[in-house]
Amino acid sequence: MKQFTRAGWCAVILLMVTQAMVTAQDWAICEASEMEITVMGEWSSAAPMSMPRSEQGIAALDGKIYIAGGFAPVPGTVTDAVEVYDPVTDTWESRAPMPMALHHMGMTAHDGKIYATGGYRTLSFTLTDRAFVYDPEADTWTEIASLPEPHGAHQLVSVGDRLYLFGGFNDGRTLWSYDPVTDTWDTSPRDMFTPREHLASVVWDDKIYAIGGRWNGNTNVLEVYDPETDRWDIQPDMPTARGGYSAAVIDGLIYAAGGEDFVNDFCAFDRVEVYDPATEIWMRAPDFPVPVHAQASIALDGRWYVLGGATEAAQRTYTSMLADVWVFTPAAE
Repeated sequence: MKQFTRAGWCAVILLMVTQAMVTAQDWAICEASEMEITVMGEWSSAAPMSMPRSEQGIAALDGKIYIAGGFAPVPGTVTDAVEVYDPVTDTWESRAPMPMALHHMGMTAHDGKIYATGGYRTLSFTLTDRAFVYDPEADTWTEIASLPEPHGAHQLVSVGDRLYLFGGFNDGRTLWSYDPVTDTWDTSPRDMFTPREHLASVVWDDKIYAIGGRWNGNTNVLEVYDPETDRWDIQPDMPTARGGYSAAVIDGLIYAAGGEDFVNDFCAFDRVEVYDPATEIWMRAPDFPVPVHAQASIALDGRWYVLGGATEAAQRTYTSMLADVWVFTPAAE
């Protein structure tokens, strides 16, 4: 009942949109923790996507970045479109669309292919248990074993020979693993301590970092999972509680950008915070160029690519969606 009420409320809010454009002065920037900038680098722009989108899936494979699904800029639309970006040529091209239009799904690359799991099918936030694999050489999508139950607003990562799905609706604490060889899901791995959806994650040193998110409010909890021992550990909280954001790891540092305060002000963050797993210390990097939430991001060749999203939250999402691609280059030591 909790999940239905929450999802239904989200749907009502998102359907109350208009075609009006949001200007810079309309941005509602969330307040973040006061920290001195100690991790240096600079933001630059790259070629934009063919259309604005948010809550899309992202994966990197063979030096290219794949974007799939998400909200489309026309109110009431979810897209199945797939695009691939080549950082060398700074160009985009279209690929075969997903078998169904989805948003808030999990997506990751593994062993030369790209996997997409669950998500929502419509703006009424109808969860799905369907999952697919994309073969970039054949430019084809194939359906794989369904999830143990419908799931969305979760994370999907690759570690070793398996995929791991965690967080999100329905339960919020879920951790499942998937074996691509046998095409089977395993629900036995230990669940997270903290329920959350709209969280962010990275993989570093063969461990999974689950960061922030929301569950009846924003959280800043950082949990780390070791697949070898099937154990979760708590590490220092992220300074700013946030959900609906993204993270990536470069040279052993975990970068977290943007997000929203969905419960209080429906505002978006521009704050970038950085975690060093070696010292277990949080720091701050230069702010993102605009406040943003529901963006996708990924690290590739020492740079952090942040794509799409929206500068406003809740009912203002569609009127502030971005096609922009921003690139963060850490300063040389």
